[in-house]
Amino acid sequence: MKESYPGLFERIRQQVKAGKLEPQGALWVECDANLTGGESIVRQILYGRQFFHTEFGVDPEYIWLPDTFGYSAALPQLIHKAGMRYFSTQKLSWSLINHFPYHSFWWQGIDGTAILVHTLPEENYNSPAQPRSVGKIESNYAEKGVSDHALMVFGIGDGGGGPGEEHLERLKRIKNFAGLSPVKQEWTADFLRSWEKDSNRFPTWAGELYLERHQGTLTSHSRNKWYNRRMEQALREWEAWATLLQTRHLAEYPQARLEAIWKETLLYQFHDILPGSSIKRVYDESIARYIVLLKEVEENIAQALRTLAAQVDTHASAQPAVFFNSLSWARTAWVQVKAGWQQVTVPPLGYQGIDAARSTACPAPSATVTGLENDRLKVTFDACGALLSLFDKIAEREALPQGELANRLMVYTDHGDAWDFPMDYAAAPARAMQLINATARVDGPRAMVEQTYALGNSELKLEISLEMGSPRLEFSARLHWREPRTMLRALFPVNIFAEQATFEIQYGHVLRSTHTNTTWDLAKDEVPAQKWVDLSQRDYGVALLNDSKYGHRVKGHTIELNLLRSVPYPGTQVAAPEDVLADGSHPAFSDQNDLTFRYAILPHAGDLVTGKVIQQAYEFNIPLRKVDVLPASGNLPASFSWVEVDAPEIIVEAVKQAEDGQGMILRLYESQRSSVNTTLRVRLPFTQAEEVDLLENPLHSLEMQGEKITLAFHPFEIKTLRLW
Repeated sequence: MKESYPGLFERIRQQVKAGKLEPQGALWVECDANLTGGESIVRQILYGRQFFHTEFGVDPEYIWLPDTFGYSAALPQLIHKAGMRYFSTQKLSWSLINHFPYHSFWWQGIDGTAILVHTLPEENYNSPAQPRSVGKIESNYAEKGVSDHALMVFGIGDGGGGPGEEHLERLKRIKNFAGLSPVKQEWTADFLRSWEKDSNRFPTWAGELYLERHQGTLTSHSRNKWYNRRMEQALREWEAWATLLQTRHLAEYPQARLEAIWKETLLYQFHDILPGSSIKRVYDESIARYIVLLKEVEENIAQALRTLAAQVDTHASAQPAVFFNSLSWARTAWVQVKAGWQQVTVPPLGYQGIDAARSTACPAPSATVTGLENDRLKVTFDACGALLSLFDKIAEREALPQGELANRLMVYTDHGDAWDFPMDYAAAPARAMQLINATARVDGPRAMVEQTYALGNSELKLEISLEMGSPRLEFSARLHWREPRTMLRALFPVNIFAEQATFEIQYGHVLRSTHTNTTWDLAKDEVPAQKWVDLSQRDYGVALLNDSKYGHRVKGHTIELNLLRSVPYPGTQVAAPEDVLADGSHPAFSDQNDLTFRYAILPHAGDLVTGKVIQQAYEFNIPLRKVDVLPASGNLPASFSWVEVDAPEIIVEAVKQAEDGQGMILRLYESQRSSVNTTLRVRLPFTQAEEVDLLENPLHSLEMQGEKITLAFHPFEIKTLRLW
């Protein structure tokens, strides 16, 4: 409105000032809350609240998400740390198996933070404002015994039509209607403050607010999900390196451009775009924009690293190269250089210079079409291409159950739409992709088997690789998919017995049952995870990592990853046989594309913490970056770390310039459900520090002792610091 209809926008501004229109919630868009990354949710809140404050002088105290498909247990802390107090939705009423028991309650997140939640007792954001609407609220309100306030959201909410004259007329007539509770029109913000008076008697719900519906959205339109993950990670890196350039006075921080790209990325996280439940045109347009945006961000990262690398002293190297690590711990990896391969260790949030004219000798791994082996794992393939054995040589333990195959690529008939698929989809016979060719090769420290699978008009080229020193077996897929009404899943039965599996969410992880003892366990059949899922006993476990997949199922001892869904609706809303193209594709079906994705299996001793699953998943998603330079005397040493923490539990998730341009922002979180004291070391010219909220408002000052700041975290706590 502001950009295209400035006159109308000014009228909206005046109506807000008059109290007749309420800017609702605090997000940039009504975003998805399962697939969207943690830092993206922070930016949804930051930019949303900035806009409402700047344009309307309003600072909402609540998150408004009536139609999003489930709610991560990370949200309570994020809402609280953004200075807000309330959350509202109605979508939980759509659950298919269990009736959510509360309408007014305290919601406790993974870190223990609790916020107040009101879900609409009418269980509808399209209320006709009829007398029957009030009657349903009166009878349905679960907390009517302790609260005399409930919210009715009237108008045409789905589609954005808003309230009409008929709604306003009905509200006038039922204001004090005999036999009904009194009705009052007011802002949601005012309602929440009145309703809060009874909150000491509200029940508490701990953990995620899982929607028992729309699980298909965790997988539908996988290309958008792949680009979303790439954009989130690339923006993180550009901000970090641009901040270091600014701090060292080597370049201006590109705040305006970063903000513009962030806002467009946030737009595509709208709850019908990122989940895959929009029409085909949306994906045609968003993919085209993603390609342009990702190219721009990557070019800016490359330029920033070239500028930093030019400052490094490389005069002692014949063919110098500099490797950069944006993660907050040191990483050791094999890298390909001009002379061959080198093993390099790069310090946290820093770099390591090397001489690319040198190579590192290493024992070669082995590769045949029937197996791969390095110093840690011995892998055996069945004749069908699946894993027959995954033997951990360090633990002397087989990770797969006897007689069962892993990485089975199974194709199920999917009669669902973009939102949903039947819970009994696996009851019908499934088809396995057929192995038609396999070759093996060794390249320095990497052993690889390249498999080709076929099904109908579709083909999958799968590179399975094992690197010396690595504990994980990696799968890199290039998929040409043309099968309609199908779902492709990778199945990994593992030799682990555990009643709960662990799934990464934003800024932490949650436990979910691997059994179906109760209807609540049964309903969580397909569930979201960010970069990893883990199934562990006390002594041993197996994790499955991914680079862009979110739909998982872990029941019994089998971990499943949903790789794609090809369904016709909403698509183009046309699915006639005559529309099939020459290559077998059909424009009405999702994921009829050429797709790329990666995943990895990680057997490990001990639980996920001992096995360093969290760090392995970050490293799998975010590679080291290399810059070739000429020999030169620079003012930076050959190896350096700008920011590091001495506790492995603490992860630096964001490094950026402060929104007001005054200083640097660091966002850190505790990742392992532990209480941790740590020392943060920042080797930059800062002398003052303070903790701030997510909007970067000051909370309290922090003592800096030279380069060091001492911090105390409770489990899964997020801290945001400003240094200047």
